[in-house]
Amino acid sequence: MEKKENKEKNNKGILTYALKGVRILGFFLILGILLYMLQCMYYPKYNDQDNGMYDQNAHAFYAEPENTLDVVFMGNSEAYSAFSPLELWHEYGMTSFVCAKGASSMAEIEYNLTEFLKTQKPKVVVLETDVVFAPYTTKKLFDKNFQDEVETGIPIIRYHNRWKYTGPKQWFSPIEYSWKSPSKGQMIISVSEPYESEKLDLPDGAGEDYLNGRINPITKYYVNRIKSICEENGISLILVSVPNTLTGSKKNYQALNKYAEQIKVPLLDLQKEEASVGLDWTKDTRDGGVHLNTRGARKVSLFVGERIKKNYDIPDRRGSDTLSDLWDMDYNDYKKVVGGYLK
Repeated sequence: MEKKENKEKNNKGILTYALKGVRILGFFLILGILLYMLQCMYYPKYNDQDNGMYDQNAHAFYAEPENTLDVVFMGNSEAYSAFSPLELWHEYGMTSFVCAKGASSMAEIEYNLTEFLKTQKPKVVVLETDVVFAPYTTKKLFDKNFQDEVETGIPIIRYHNRWKYTGPKQWFSPIEYSWKSPSKGQMIISVSEPYESEKLDLPDGAGEDYLNGRINPITKYYVNRIKSICEENGISLILVSVPNTLTGSKKNYQALNKYAEQIKVPLLDLQKEEASVGLDWTKDTRDGGVHLNTRGARKVSLFVGERIKKNYDIPDRRGSDTLSDLWDMDYNDYKKVVGGYLK
């Protein structure tokens, strides 16, 4: 009798725990459904800034025809200042895009690459290396990457404020990413501010790795993930170091070259090719030597484009089809904006 009672108690205990487990699972299932519904409601249905898209210039690739971009440049503000897809088009017939954001984290770059690959099949990914020496302490670097991991993984966190500007019409409308960047992601800035060494100060909060030639393990972790994504998709990854009078220290230069050899990724170091690129620090920078202006970007782009054409199988798409006509129109518009400045 006693054994029977104990068995019944055990069965009741098991049933109680099972019910608790079902309730917990049900709670998280409902929570997941609610989060998904909120994300569908508040995630931007259009890819321009007026409709809430986060950094519209970097995400304008959504509107490019599928599988038409052969090269993508990634990084931070150094990348969108240094590479000109329309100059590459005019000179080499190369279709490319600059998917870069100011002060971007490595986590965000990895996310943007995965998004890019949903609609494009590039042959080459260029990672500009200024982001490797981000001006953050290890703690801040971790926090920044963790925050971007969470926000890209759960977009409602990034876009939660959009409830103020949307209504039922926007909530249930289909996604229509049609806004195109006239410059294909490049930031066109024609102002010139000559380099003067005494004017350059370290950014506020610059961390222990900024100029001492140490690449933070957190950064290495994300570079390896980007490398793996490229390998899985049959894409060639290139590291390109654009000349920069702030972070271009000898220690950083040596560390970068050593690291590229370790991970077996080609490095095009324009710091040591500066004479061949032909940069003029009195005319080709917009902020005293930290970022290039449009004139400097043209020089860098033509140099890098020549190396890419030489070493990778990138087609010349000029004169081929309707795509060529579209790129020619974009280039003509670009020339109207910068033509006089580049003379």
